[in-house]
Amino acid sequence: KQAGAVALVTLMSDTELQENGVGELGVAARQYGLEWYQLPIEDDQAPDQTFEARLGEIRHQLDDLLASNKALAIHCKGGSGRTGLFAARLLIESGMPRREAIAWVQELRPRAIQKPAHINYINQFGED
Repeated sequence: KQAGAVALVTLMSDTELQENGVGELGVAARQYGLEWYQLPIEDDQAPDQTFEARLGEIRHQLDDLLASNKALAIHCKGGSGRTGLFAARLLIESGMPRREAIAWVQELRPRAIQKPAHINYINQFGED
């Protein structure tokens, strides 16, 4: 919130949140005035059908926030793998060429988009 975010996108499952002692993250985010969206992706894996379905349910809300230049905070456990993957997808879908989006994300998070599952997944989107 202090960094200007109006929404928090969590890429961890309920189980993973509990295991890391932040099971009430969604409640806390809302108490601080943030919109909270949970889109679980299994660590080191590509998003699955459940992720895609959930993203479809909230996509218009995320698009509206981004279109009005609102900041989203995106996180997973380590802040690189899943976070970088989703950030790159959003950038590509907003019109940035895929290579540029990946390079931009990796400049901020050098360990992002390194896993074969992540590389294969992101290559489905946009053009180089």
